[in-house]
Amino acid sequence: MLGTLAISVMVAAVLVTAWYLLFSRYNRKRSIEVLRWLESALGTQGQLVSVQWLTPSRFFVPLRLKSAAFQRASVLVELAPRELPFHWLLSRWRRQKDSAVICADLEAAPTMNLDLYGHRWSARTQRRLPMDINRWTVDQPIPLVLTSRGDWELTAMMNSLLTTPHRDFLELNIRRHSPHVRARVALETLAPDSPSRSHVFRVLGELAAGASTSRP
Repeated sequence: MLGTLAISVMVAAVLVTAWYLLFSRYNRKRSIEVLRWLESALGTQGQLVSVQWLTPSRFFVPLRLKSAAFQRASVLVELAPRELPFHWLLSRWRRQKDSAVICADLEAAPTMNLDLYGHRWSARTQRRLPMDINRWTVDQPIPLVLTSRGDWELTAMMNSLLTTPHRDFLELNIRRHSPHVRARVALETLAPDSPSRSHVFRVLGELAAGASTSRP
């Protein structure tokens, strides 16, 4: 009985080790692809400085941006934790996607804290729904703002965000303390075939300018 248990434990350990090594290697290969995406998305706006691995599924990339608006910029890439079976299954159940977190400080600290959450489209279909989308009824909700301040001016920042053709920020945080700007996007947003990858850093620059000029 003990012998069978010991063999089972050894087999399980070998399988988990093999899984760990296999998918750690997969994430390393995936990281090379992601770094190419980042480099291409930056274009002439900046360059990658180095790569620092934090875990087999997370790595940190300091950036050197040409824009004087950003200081100490970086990207934290979070891949699915494929190297551990339980964590990978949990991330699949939660429908977590590979993502990139862009952080930077501004020349002048913002005068307020602001949290923006990604826009989402949703719809209910019916069997009799016409195929012609021009005949659909679409309701556009009004933006919702929750604030603890009686006087605030965010027109420039909000216009930059709302006029963006593709609103792919999953989260956008502006803080008075470092990092002043923190934005999370789905990793696929930076892919070569993504229609919005060229807008990400441009919009962040416009938002940073708005945050720096806003007054309490």
